[in-house]
Amino acid sequence: MTLPGAQMGSLRSLLTAAALAILPAPVLAETVTLRSPSGLAISGAFVAYDGEFYRIDTDHGEVTVAGTDLTCEGSDCPGDVIERLTFAAADSSVKRLAVALLRAFAASQDWRVVETHDEAGPVEIAMGEAPEHPGFVVSFRDDPAAWRFRRDPGRLPPTGWRDTPVAFDALVPAVSVENQVTGLTLLGVRAALAGEFPDWLGLGGGEMPVIVHWAEGLAGPLTERYGIVPDAAATMHEDIGDAADAVARTPGGLGLLPLSEIGSAVPLVVTGPCGRGAVGVPPAIRTGDYPLSETVFLRHPARRSPPLARSFLDWLDSPGAEAAVRRAGFVDLRVGIVPRGRDGRQEADPLALASTGVGGIETSMQAELGGARRLDIAIRFRDGSSLPDLAARVQIARLARAIASGRFDGDRLILAGFSDANGAAATNLQLSQRRAEAIRAAVLAELVTGERLTALEARGFGEAMPVACNGVDWGESLNRRVEVWLAEDGDQR
Repeated sequence: MTLPGAQMGSLRSLLTAAALAILPAPVLAETVTLRSPSGLAISGAFVAYDGEFYRIDTDHGEVTVAGTDLTCEGSDCPGDVIERLTFAAADSSVKRLAVALLRAFAASQDWRVVETHDEAGPVEIAMGEAPEHPGFVVSFRDDPAAWRFRRDPGRLPPTGWRDTPVAFDALVPAVSVENQVTGLTLLGVRAALAGEFPDWLGLGGGEMPVIVHWAEGLAGPLTERYGIVPDAAATMHEDIGDAADAVARTPGGLGLLPLSEIGSAVPLVVTGPCGRGAVGVPPAIRTGDYPLSETVFLRHPARRSPPLARSFLDWLDSPGAEAAVRRAGFVDLRVGIVPRGRDGRQEADPLALASTGVGGIETSMQAELGGARRLDIAIRFRDGSSLPDLAARVQIARLARAIASGRFDGDRLILAGFSDANGAAATNLQLSQRRAEAIRAAVLAELVTGERLTALEARGFGEAMPVACNGVDWGESLNRRVEVWLAEDGDQR
C-alpha cells in the first residue's frame, strides 16, 4: 500500500544520515518494512505514522522517515490515517469561535463535516472528503495536553508551547436600551459592578436600582488587572449569553460582557477622570485604545504538528479565517484604517503643546500627520522605557505581515511615538523618538530584504496626543505607545 506524505528528502539520504543498514535482512516478528520504488528498504517495530512521517524502532534505535512514495509491508502497517486533536476553550464564546474556525477551515478544503453534540454544544467535529472517512477529528474537552483557545494570557507561554493570535475581543460594560446612561468612568464601572451604587441616580441615570448580572468564567487577566469583582448579591449565570440576555431585558441591568456576546445589550463608553475614553468598537479594540481590550490566542505545542493540524495553523492567517472570526462576533486581526474623528488628532491640545516648552511639536505633528491616515495598530510600552510590553508581539507581527503582503509597497508609513505626561516634556519627546525607532527595528527584523518596499519612518511626538487620561495608571499605560500612520503621499486605502 502506498501512503501519502510531504515532499521530503530521499529515503537513501535519510537512511545514510541514520547510519542504517540496507536490507535485505531477516524480518523479525511484529515488524514492518518500508520500501522505496527503487527497492531500498528499512525494517523495524512500528511506532507511529502521522500521515507524513513514519516512526519505527530499528536495531539502531528509533528513527523518523518521510513517507513520500514509500510502501509499508507488515501486519502493523497503518490503514487510513486519521489525525486527532483535542481542543479546550476558556468560555462558551471562545468555544463558539473555535467551532466557527473549524467549520470554515473544512469548507476551504471542500470537506464534509460531521458534528457530535451534547447539551452544551459540539463535543467532536470530524471532517474529510466523505463523512464515513474523516481525515481530521477534533474533540472538545478540558485536557492538559489539549490545544487551548484562551483570552489574553498576559505572559509568555510555558516552555514547549506557542501562542498563535486568532482574534481580538473586549469586555464591555453594558446596559439595557431603556437606560439613559451612555458612559461610565472605569472607576465607576468597577464600583457599580461591586454593588457600591444602589441605583443609577449616582451614575448619571434614573432612580431605578442597579441590578448586576455576572457570568461564571468571566474572571481572568482583564478583571484581575483592573480589580473588577462582582457584587456578592449579583445574579450569577452559567452561560455568558444568558447574562447578556438578562442585562438586555432588565431596565436597571448592568453587566460586563465580551463584545462577542453582547447581543442586544448596549455597550457604554469607558472614560477616565479627564473625560477621555473609548467605546469597545473594532478600531479601538485593534489598537488597544479601549482599556478592556484583549486578544484570543490558540496555545499549541511548539514542536512540529501533524500535516493537517499544520495546515489549520497556516490557514488561520487567511481571509477565510478573518471572515469566520467576524461571523463569530469577534474582531479579526486584519489591518484597517481608523475613521477620522477617532484617530486621536482631536486630542492634540494646542495650549497644552505650547505649555510644554518644547518648540515645534505642533508644527511637526501637523506636517507629518495632518493629511495622513492612522492604521489600527498600536504598540504599548513599559513605564519610562523603550521596551514594548508583551502584547506588542501581536501588533508588530500584524504590521510586518501587512507589509510583507505588498499592501503598502511604494507607500510611506510613519511610526509615531508618544509618551505619558510624567517627567519633563523634553525627556518625553526623546523617549517617544526612541520608542518609534525601537519598533522600526523590530518590524524590519521580521522582514526579508525583498519585502522592504515600504518606507518606515520613526517620529517622536512626546506627550502631545493622549488617547486616555494622564494621572491614572491605566490611562498612562495607554498613552505610552507607537502608532502607525499611512502618510498623505501614500495610497489612501
